[in-house]
Amino acid sequence: MRSVRVAAAASSVRMVRALLRRELAHLPPEVCDDAALVVTELLCNALEHGGRLEDGTLEVRWDVLPEGVKIAVVDGGGSSVPTVRESSLTATVGRGLSIVSRLVSRWGVERHPGQTLVWAIVPLAESARMCG
Repeated sequence: MRSVRVAAAASSVRMVRALLRRELAHLPPEVCDDAALVVTELLCNALEHGGRLEDGTLEVRWDVLPEGVKIAVVDGGGSSVPTVRESSLTATVGRGLSIVSRLVSRWGVERHPGQTLVWAIVPLAESARMCG
């Protein structure tokens, strides 16, 4: 499993996405693209809604498993549990987890004292996506 601590800043998103793409370059391009989008959405949600870890950072993890690429973002916890929201056709925000849920086979949230971990598994086969 790869784990990186990043500054709780928007500039970290591009860096993590590039690192993930390099490390997943051996996978089919569509899996790499989906993983990059999922890590972007999870990290942006942590930046917007979560707190910082004790050292002021966020943690991003990923691992290639037999079922797919597991991606997780750990933040310092927020006031609410991440959920998929219904958005209007004209909404410009609030679509992140809805997009994630359509690209992954499973996703979930684990809350621990002082931390929230949001994880998702990007399937290696398109037929395993939740949107069916």
